[in-house]
Amino acid sequence: MFQYIDDISLETEESRKDFEVGLNQSGGKLDNEKILTNNASYNDAYLYELEHEVNSQDYSGNLMHFDTTEGVMTVSYMLPVNSSEDYSEEYSDLLASMGFEVDNDEQVGLIKTDSEDSKYENSFTVSFNDYEIYYLIDEDDSTISIFTSDAPSDVYVSQYTGDFNNGINFDWDGLKMRAHYNYWNQDSKLIIHDESGNELEAQNSALSVVEEFMNKHN
Repeated sequence: MFQYIDDISLETEESRKDFEVGLNQSGGKLDNEKILTNNASYNDAYLYELEHEVNSQDYSGNLMHFDTTEGVMTVSYMLPVNSSEDYSEEYSDLLASMGFEVDNDEQVGLIKTDSEDSKYENSFTVSFNDYEIYYLIDEDDSTISIFTSDAPSDVYVSQYTGDFNNGINFDWDGLKMRAHYNYWNQDSKLIIHDESGNELEAQNSALSVVEEFMNKHN
């Protein structure tokens, strides 16, 4: 799918984060950001692994976007996660035909970045009108790190018990909380309850972006 978005730019980290948050709100997730250089007249591009939930069906693929003189062009594709088809090579060839340098020794759909070395396995985001709450999951140590976009240096780390299908128990600065996947074995959405009776929906978000944002302020 080709999509042109007029009168915006995604060159800054903040603008790309806003773009990701908007995609999260519609059931999408971007991860493993990689910069592609261009040998034609375009700007460099940002390439991601893409996951999206549509009508309770999980899809995966890739999304690439780059700035033009007056807006942003996105190029993406998705397939059902249980599909036997694989178009990652064709997608790589398409990007290469547009002048973007893609390493054909590794399929686009399997691109990994520094998030492979992360201590965290997953991240989730709750988006409000003027701020976000981030949750970073460390399954090895059974901890969840929580911080907000308006106070990113104030990171609270809580030990959790349980599992994400049946529910985990943890706290946020003393407030008891419980969370579970929206669907069994599907980490696209985390449902979070606190002891005050509030319920939040946290969308799976790009681990590398959230971790980089936290590390930048700590």
